[in-house]
Amino acid sequence: MAQEEVRAYSDRARIGGQIGAAAILFRDGEEVWSLRKCLGPESQHTVFKGEVMGMILVADLIRAEGHVHSVAIGVDSQAA
Repeated sequence: MAQEEVRAYSDRARIGGQIGAAAILFRDGEEVWSLRKCLGPESQHTVFKGEVMGMILVADLIRAEGHVHSVAIGVDSQAA
C-alpha cells in the first residue's frame, strides 16, 4: 500500500456501447473526491481515449485538492 498523503486512481469503461472514464482521490486513506465522464459512443471514441481521460480527471482532482506533499497515481494502462 502506498504511504503517500494523497492517492489517486483512474480507469476507463466500455458499457453499453459507450466509452467512459472515472477517477477517485483519497487523502490519508479517506475518499475525498471522485469524477466520472462519459465520452460517448465507441464508434467515435476508443478505450485508449478513455484511459487518457481518466488520467486527466486524476490531474484535475489533484489540482482541486490544493497543496499536496506526496502523491501516488494508479493507472492500469501502460500504453496511456
